[in-house]
Amino acid sequence: MIKAAICEDSRLDCKMLKEIVCFLMTDRGLDFQVDTYENAETLVEGYSNHPYDLIFLDIMMDEIDGIEAGRRIRAVDTKSEIVYCTSSKDFAIAAYEIHAMGYLLKPYESGRIGAMIDYYIQKHPQKNQNFIFFHGLANLKCYHYFHAPSVSPLFQEGPVPVSPSPGRGSGSVAAFKTIGNHFS
Repeated sequence: MIKAAICEDSRLDCKMLKEIVCFLMTDRGLDFQVDTYENAETLVEGYSNHPYDLIFLDIMMDEIDGIEAGRRIRAVDTKSEIVYCTSSKDFAIAAYEIHAMGYLLKPYESGRIGAMIDYYIQKHPQKNQNFIFFHGLANLKCYHYFHAPSVSPLFQEGPVPVSPSPGRGSGSVAAFKTIGNHFS
């Protein structure tokens, strides 16, 4: 199961981001849980008791901003993936220094959020489902492309095991999925 957190002080942005993330994870057949936080203090407080796999973290918040929250999270958890969400490009270098997995600019675009989720799945295949199903070329929402380094790209029907070994080593299978823009 992927444990995700959204920390966003704008209730409207938080609700929108949660709806998009939940839709995209459901669409990908992922087992997940999404918790929301209205401020970084609540997220950081007791974080070691409830760590997350994937964190969507607003930067410009009162009290503790997202960059400081990221630093505090990194002090107790180096494995979680942080995706910063902001309306400014000004914090990209600070996010990079915290080893953020991504940087999303507002307003939110489902395609970019989907790309972050797909990247997370690629980096952490053990958190992904054990099998990915091909549902047919006619429905692009369920179109999967599989590539094994030892063979040419192929399309498969039915259950296809995803390699449990992370990384780009030989024998690993990367799974990519194309979906339409449902939130335009």
